[in-house]
Amino acid sequence: DPAGALDRVAAARALLSEVPDAELLPCVVARLEGSALHSVGRTADAARAFADAGAAARTLGFQYEEALAELGLAACGDEPRARRERAQQVFDRLGVQAPPPSLPVPASGGPQGGTA
Repeated sequence: DPAGALDRVAAARALLSEVPDAELLPCVVARLEGSALHSVGRTADAARAFADAGAAARTLGFQYEEALAELGLAACGDEPRARRERAQQVFDRLGVQAPPPSLPVPASGGPQGGTA
């Protein structure tokens, strides 16, 4: 239920300030928000969430999360081939045997939907 997932992400985001030493959690919450937004067709909003997840992961040095955010951005049509390749390079460097399945890449190849 993507709409329910968005509600849960909002609740999780509200609780983040109460969790001590939760460095990884904002990255994960932003990535999950991107996935939920993508599932309901809000691709532009999803791309922003994945970009936020990637930026937070990069700042904190969470390479695996950064690679997952790259896959999310690829699914949103933002340089899909280059982003999948960058993610795969990180997975290879980290020794990941089988990266998780990615979201489908839209045929149009560009961000769509969302709110301004």
